[in-house]
Amino acid sequence: MPRAWAVAAALLCAGCALFLGSDSERLAKWQGQTVSLRGLTFRHPVTLRWVDESEMKQVLLEESDAELTPAKVIPERDALAALGALPPDVDLAKEMVGLYASQAAGIYSPRRSTLFVNQSNMGELKSLVIGPIVVHELTHALQDQNFPGILDLLLGLEDQDDVARALQGTVEGDATVTMLGAMPGVDAKADRMHLAEAVRDSMLKELDDRSSEFGRAPRLLAVSLVFPYAYGTVIAASHWDTAGNAGLDALLVEPPLSTLEVLHPEAHPAVEFVKLPDDLAPEGCTLDYANVAGALLVRVLFEATLYAAEREALVSAWRGDRYAKLGCGDQWEFVWLTRWSAPEAAERFAKVYDSLAPGIAARTPLRGPAQVVVRGRTALVVTPGLRPRADAILQGAQIRAYEHFSDWVAGGCYPDVACPSRATVQRAGLK
Repeated sequence: MPRAWAVAAALLCAGCALFLGSDSERLAKWQGQTVSLRGLTFRHPVTLRWVDESEMKQVLLEESDAELTPAKVIPERDALAALGALPPDVDLAKEMVGLYASQAAGIYSPRRSTLFVNQSNMGELKSLVIGPIVVHELTHALQDQNFPGILDLLLGLEDQDDVARALQGTVEGDATVTMLGAMPGVDAKADRMHLAEAVRDSMLKELDDRSSEFGRAPRLLAVSLVFPYAYGTVIAASHWDTAGNAGLDALLVEPPLSTLEVLHPEAHPAVEFVKLPDDLAPEGCTLDYANVAGALLVRVLFEATLYAAEREALVSAWRGDRYAKLGCGDQWEFVWLTRWSAPEAAERFAKVYDSLAPGIAARTPLRGPAQVVVRGRTALVVTPGLRPRADAILQGAQIRAYEHFSDWVAGGCYPDVACPSRATVQRAGLK
């Protein structure tokens, strides 16, 4: 998903009493409440702006302008279509803006140090929902001012969507758990796990309601929007219940390194980051897009093919991957190197993906159905033009395993040569 939206708060549940007074007085009270709940201090001033849904859509467009250009969006859409996770004709930018604008109750812009709060979708519950929404967004401001590194990575990472989704779950979970403390009748020091689980279950129920905004949206987009709130909140609540704000701070310092760890917190395997060979593209072809699918995308890809228990067993066996879409004139080639916990899991993935490959090829410009080559714990997906190069791709690929987020950052966010810094993020126009 576009990095500039990574700190947007699309809250579906909240509650708090409306403060009286001017905007500046109310903002000061909300800031005091957020500081009391989260145990962090504001180092710089923030601004509050009220908007309606159309203005919120414009804010989203402004915040994400660099990520919504055709040069960015079309290669991403095409690569996800080649993988099988999106329809090839979906207007990705339009769908993302529409879905986010319809759901976003508030957004914090790190670039402008401004909270944008959407009043138009609050209805009769306005007096109950404004407070928690602002507390949620102010928590993002506190994250930005006290733990800037995590937002710099979230906004600056290129071609590392699985890590970015895990980081998004971290920052949204932290903000939502803090928001729960602002709900009427909730003791600020109370156990929050039961509330977090209620948030998760409510969101997943709406996600599966085909008549809802989520249900009508392309599945990957809807799941990606719900994921950080539904699952990130549960992880944050676990840290809160164990150590309070110190636990939330620790989560921001050492967040999950993959969506697998967010989906299944009980699992903590090393994540295997893949660098595909530099000479991947054959003559006449260009490398158009590369990224990491991750456990969450694997779950979405197979949710209509496998029963839940079988699907989750396969998702839990994911260890790492990297895919790439190549343009070859009017046709595409596709490669996806995946790593699994055991050879049996790689074989299972190959069998299931082989069953999807003809349908994917039929609705895209792929040169033909992909085949899956299995070597031990590695399953390599290749389309016909790359099949003769499968052994060379397997031999030329480089893989490094990291158990902790901090280890991966110390390794330069491999396969990148260096992690994005605040300076690089600012130069890219993202903050």
